[in-house]
Amino acid sequence: MFSSGKTLLYDTGADERLMRIFINECPAHALSSRSDVLASASLKGHIALWVLNNDWVPGQPILISPGEDNSVKVLKQYCITFGFDEEVSGLYAEVTWMQGAYEIGKHLEATYGKDALAMVVDEGGGFSEQYGGVFAVPAVGEKGYFDTLLEIKSPGGHSSVPPVHTSIGILSALLVEYETHPIPAFLDRTTPFYGMLQCFAAHAPDMDSKLRKTVQQSASSDKALHELEKVIAKDKALRALVSTTQAIDLIQGDVKTNALPEQRGLSSVAATKEHDTKLLVKLAEKFSLTYNAFERTALEPAPSTPTDAAPYKLLLGTIRATYNSHRSFRNTEVQVIPGILTGNTDAQYYWNLTKHIFRYNHENMLRSDGIPGGIHTVNESITVESFLEMIRFFATLIVNVDEYEI
Repeated sequence: MFSSGKTLLYDTGADERLMRIFINECPAHALSSRSDVLASASLKGHIALWVLNNDWVPGQPILISPGEDNSVKVLKQYCITFGFDEEVSGLYAEVTWMQGAYEIGKHLEATYGKDALAMVVDEGGGFSEQYGGVFAVPAVGEKGYFDTLLEIKSPGGHSSVPPVHTSIGILSALLVEYETHPIPAFLDRTTPFYGMLQCFAAHAPDMDSKLRKTVQQSASSDKALHELEKVIAKDKALRALVSTTQAIDLIQGDVKTNALPEQRGLSSVAATKEHDTKLLVKLAEKFSLTYNAFERTALEPAPSTPTDAAPYKLLLGTIRATYNSHRSFRNTEVQVIPGILTGNTDAQYYWNLTKHIFRYNHENMLRSDGIPGGIHTVNESITVESFLEMIRFFATLIVNVDEYEI
């Protein structure tokens, strides 16, 4: 034990430091242990219990009894995880995803057990202006995901004697077929997106009166629901939240100009198995191709997070408190409504750990400087002010979780 109150525990046989313990304002002045539990006491009467095995976070007490009132307080634990391979979404599963978030999820479940965590806050959206109001949208769900890899194999040869269609030409025809036949958008009243639309209609001051009426009537009228689908289909951002989207992202040709491509046509398209089969079988017959598909598994849509439970209410209050305090409570108001993400996160590896998963990082998307954030493109950035507010949000969240029963 040191005069500063810091205590270091050593295995004298192995000459190895096991743990460092320290509690602010009540440094240990006496120690006692039995089996794998250590008790420390301070001159002020504080007693802390520490577990010496790996069942708890090393260096963190499991119980503290303050000397003032002798009451026992259980300290909550926080796990900050960094999955380095979220962006590859398991595309190179054999190399990367088995080492990052996937392993973190397995470790947490093995350490704490199924449904052991009170809540998870993963990356996600923030707050922005919608129809004249400021809305924060923590995502309580995620769409599913599927990669279609198209590979055309054909005989090679010299480019001076080409076939009517090379493998790249055939691939191009397939990709055009994809883009000219998008999957239609349809609304489901049970989804987070539909609930978000209802919240916009109830709280957005500048929503077009006709659109507001259509949204409100769609709750009980199928005719109004179909009219709303037509409106959503014309809006790229809203359509991406409700429909199955598809994007041609990767394509590769051959290695030189005087050789016919043999099996170099490769593309990645996010779609569905049923939709792909309907399109591709017809084209395979047209070009006299055999058709083999779908060795990979799809990521199913995420379970919806309950919005009538304590974790969501805690998050809602934290968002409002952070937003208002960061603006010195100057006539500010933010509406918090549950929503859904257009993309996917590492949260898929935490489904077994809790039912309360939120994708939200409190990013300020209002961007008064007029500079686009550049998500997934060049100059991806946030402002310093927005970054500071995100830090304030997570600091406030940790304090609130520690003081709130969830």
